[in-house]
Amino acid sequence: MMFAIQYEIALPADYNMEIIRRRVENGGSAYDHYQGLGLKAFLIQDKNEEETPVNQYATFYLWTDTQAASKFLWGGNGFQAIVRDFGRPTVQTWLGGKFSLGNSSKRAPAFLVKETTKIPAFIDPQDSAAVANQRMNQLLQNSRLHSTAYAMNPTTWELIVVSLWTEKPALSVESVLYRILHLSTPEITSL
Repeated sequence: MMFAIQYEIALPADYNMEIIRRRVENGGSAYDHYQGLGLKAFLIQDKNEEETPVNQYATFYLWTDTQAASKFLWGGNGFQAIVRDFGRPTVQTWLGGKFSLGNSSKRAPAFLVKETTKIPAFIDPQDSAAVANQRMNQLLQNSRLHSTAYAMNPTTWELIVVSLWTEKPALSVESVLYRILHLSTPEITSL
Protein backbone atom coordinates (compact mmCIF):
# COMPACT_ATOMS: atom_id res chain seq x y z
CA MET A 1 0.00 0.00 0.00
CA MET A 2 1.31 3.42 -0.93
CA PHE A 3 1.72 5.87 1.97
CA ALA A 4 2.39 9.60 1.49
CA ILE A 5 3.99 12.01 3.95
CA GLN A 6 5.11 15.62 3.80
CA TYR A 7 6.62 18.11 6.17
CA GLU A 8 7.18 21.80 5.58
CA ILE A 9 9.61 24.05 7.42
CA ALA A 10 8.83 27.76 7.32
CA LEU A 11 11.97 29.88 7.12
CA PRO A 12 12.49 33.60 7.81
CA ALA A 13 11.88 36.06 4.95
CA ASP A 14 15.58 36.93 4.85
CA TYR A 15 16.82 33.32 5.11
CA ASN A 16 19.67 32.46 2.76
CA MET A 17 18.08 29.70 0.65
CA GLU A 18 21.53 28.69 -0.61
CA ILE A 19 21.94 26.94 2.76
CA ILE A 20 19.03 24.63 1.87
CA ARG A 21 20.30 24.12 -1.67
CA ARG A 22 23.73 23.06 -0.35
CA ARG A 23 22.10 20.80 2.26
CA VAL A 24 20.18 18.96 -0.46
CA GLU A 25 23.15 18.90 -2.83
CA ASN A 26 25.30 17.30 -0.13
CA GLY A 27 22.75 14.87 1.33
CA GLY A 28 19.92 14.29 -1.13
CA SER A 29 21.49 11.31 -2.86
CA ALA A 30 21.50 9.39 0.45
CA TYR A 31 17.88 8.51 -0.36
CA ASP A 32 18.53 7.29 -3.90
CA HIS A 33 18.65 3.67 -2.68
CA TYR A 34 16.46 3.86 0.45
CA GLN A 35 14.57 0.60 0.89
CA GLY A 36 10.77 0.97 1.01
CA LEU A 37 10.81 4.47 -0.52
CA GLY A 38 9.08 5.00 -3.84
CA LEU A 39 10.09 8.62 -4.20
CA LYS A 40 11.29 11.56 -2.16
CA ALA A 41 11.15 15.09 -3.53
CA PHE A 42 13.36 17.67 -1.82
CA LEU A 43 11.43 20.92 -2.23
CA ILE A 44 11.73 24.64 -1.65
CA GLN A 45 9.66 27.73 -2.01
CA ASP A 46 11.97 30.69 -2.51
CA LYS A 47 10.21 34.03 -2.36
CA ASN A 48 12.97 35.55 -4.49
CA GLU A 49 12.45 33.07 -7.34
CA GLU A 50 8.81 32.01 -7.44
CA GLU A 51 5.42 33.63 -6.96
CA THR A 52 5.27 32.76 -3.27
CA PRO A 53 5.28 35.04 -0.22
CA VAL A 54 7.39 32.65 1.87
CA ASN A 55 10.70 30.87 2.11
CA GLN A 56 10.18 27.23 2.89
CA TYR A 57 11.99 23.90 2.88
CA ALA A 58 9.77 20.87 2.39
CA THR A 59 9.88 17.24 1.40
CA PHE A 60 7.28 14.95 -0.11
CA TYR A 61 7.50 11.15 0.11
CA LEU A 62 5.63 8.25 -1.44
CA TRP A 63 6.47 5.08 0.46
CA THR A 64 5.97 1.55 -0.81
CA ASP A 65 6.33 0.17 2.72
CA THR A 66 4.76 1.72 5.84
CA GLN A 67 7.36 0.00 8.05
CA ALA A 68 10.11 1.82 6.16
CA ALA A 69 8.25 5.12 6.72
CA SER A 70 7.97 4.34 10.44
CA LYS A 71 11.65 3.46 10.62
CA PHE A 72 12.50 6.76 8.92
CA LEU A 73 10.33 8.86 11.25
CA TRP A 74 11.10 7.33 14.63
CA GLY A 75 13.68 4.65 14.11
CA GLY A 76 16.68 6.96 13.87
CA ASN A 77 17.08 6.40 10.16
CA GLY A 78 17.04 9.90 8.64
CA PHE A 79 14.45 12.17 10.28
CA GLN A 80 16.67 13.00 13.27
CA ALA A 81 18.72 15.38 11.09
CA ILE A 82 15.63 17.51 10.39
CA VAL A 83 14.69 17.51 14.08
CA ARG A 84 18.25 18.43 15.05
CA ASP A 85 18.55 21.28 12.57
CA PHE A 86 15.03 22.72 12.44
CA GLY A 87 13.01 21.27 15.33
CA ARG A 88 10.28 18.66 14.98
CA PRO A 89 7.87 19.63 12.18
CA THR A 90 4.31 18.44 11.82
CA VAL A 91 4.26 15.48 9.43
CA GLN A 92 1.20 15.34 7.23
CA THR A 93 0.13 11.85 6.22
CA TRP A 94 -2.14 10.43 3.55
CA LEU A 95 -3.21 6.94 2.56
CA GLY A 96 -2.12 6.35 -1.00
CA GLY A 97 -4.61 5.91 -3.79
CA LYS A 98 -2.82 5.66 -7.12
CA PHE A 99 0.47 6.58 -8.81
CA SER A 100 1.21 6.94 -12.54
CA LEU A 101 4.27 7.86 -14.55
CA GLY A 102 3.76 10.59 -17.15
CA ASN A 103 5.06 11.20 -20.66
CA SER A 104 8.24 12.86 -19.32
CA SER A 105 9.10 10.26 -16.69
CA LYS A 106 12.59 9.81 -18.17
CA ARG A 107 13.43 13.49 -17.61
CA ALA A 108 14.23 15.12 -14.27
CA PRO A 109 11.25 17.07 -12.93
CA ALA A 110 11.77 20.67 -11.79
CA PHE A 111 8.45 21.42 -10.06
CA LEU A 112 5.95 19.69 -7.79
CA VAL A 113 2.34 20.84 -7.53
CA LYS A 114 0.05 19.78 -4.69
CA GLU A 115 -3.69 20.27 -5.15
CA THR A 116 -5.79 19.84 -2.00
CA THR A 117 -9.54 19.29 -2.00
CA LYS A 118 -11.77 18.93 1.05
CA ILE A 119 -14.08 15.91 0.70
CA PRO A 120 -17.57 17.13 1.69
CA ALA A 121 -19.34 15.06 4.36
CA PHE A 122 -22.11 14.10 1.92
CA ILE A 123 -19.63 12.61 -0.59
CA ASP A 124 -18.62 8.97 -0.34
CA PRO A 125 -14.80 8.81 -0.26
CA GLN A 126 -14.97 6.24 -3.05
CA ASP A 127 -16.63 8.86 -5.27
CA SER A 128 -13.82 11.32 -4.50
CA ALA A 129 -11.33 8.67 -5.67
CA ALA A 130 -13.14 8.62 -9.02
CA VAL A 131 -12.75 12.41 -9.24
CA ALA A 132 -9.04 12.09 -8.38
CA ASN A 133 -8.62 9.44 -11.09
CA GLN A 134 -10.28 11.80 -13.54
CA ARG A 135 -7.90 14.62 -12.55
CA MET A 136 -4.90 12.30 -12.92
CA ASN A 137 -6.08 11.28 -16.40
CA GLN A 138 -6.26 14.98 -17.36
CA LEU A 139 -2.73 15.54 -16.09
CA LEU A 140 -1.40 12.47 -17.89
CA GLN A 141 -2.34 14.07 -21.23
CA ASN A 142 0.34 16.72 -20.74
CA SER A 143 3.69 15.98 -22.37
CA ARG A 144 5.60 17.81 -19.56
CA LEU A 145 4.26 15.60 -16.76
CA HIS A 146 6.84 13.40 -15.01
CA SER A 147 4.42 11.62 -12.66
CA THR A 148 1.27 12.06 -10.59
CA ALA A 149 -0.37 10.50 -7.55
CA TYR A 150 -3.36 10.96 -5.33
CA ALA A 151 -3.89 10.17 -1.66
CA MET A 152 -6.41 10.87 1.10
CA ASN A 153 -6.11 12.02 4.71
CA PRO A 154 -8.85 10.26 6.72
CA THR A 155 -8.34 12.61 9.70
CA THR A 156 -9.15 15.80 7.79
CA TRP A 157 -10.96 14.12 4.85
CA GLU A 158 -8.79 15.91 2.35
CA LEU A 159 -7.72 14.55 -0.98
CA ILE A 160 -4.43 15.57 -2.57
CA VAL A 161 -3.34 15.22 -6.17
CA VAL A 162 0.41 15.66 -6.53
CA SER A 163 2.09 16.15 -9.90
CA LEU A 164 5.75 16.47 -10.85
CA TRP A 165 6.64 18.57 -13.90
CA THR A 166 9.66 19.08 -16.14
CA GLU A 167 8.57 22.70 -16.75
CA LYS A 168 6.54 25.14 -14.67
CA PRO A 169 2.83 24.27 -15.12
CA ALA A 170 -0.25 26.46 -14.96
CA LEU A 171 -1.66 26.56 -11.43
CA SER A 172 -5.20 26.35 -10.10
CA VAL A 173 -6.46 28.26 -7.07
CA GLU A 174 -6.18 25.28 -4.70
CA SER A 175 -2.64 24.32 -5.70
CA VAL A 176 0.77 24.93 -4.16
CA LEU A 177 3.94 25.09 -6.27
CA TYR A 178 7.35 23.91 -5.08
CA ARG A 179 10.69 23.81 -6.87
CA ILE A 180 12.32 20.36 -6.80
CA LEU A 181 15.98 20.43 -5.78
CA HIS A 182 16.50 16.66 -5.92
CA LEU A 183 14.31 13.63 -6.59
CA SER A 184 15.17 10.20 -5.19
CA THR A 185 13.25 7.34 -6.82
CA PRO A 186 14.63 4.07 -5.41
CA GLU A 187 11.40 2.04 -5.74
CA ILE A 188 9.29 4.21 -8.04
CA THR A 189 8.29 1.21 -10.17
CA SER A 190 6.73 -0.40 -7.08
CA LEU A 191 4.30 2.47 -6.40
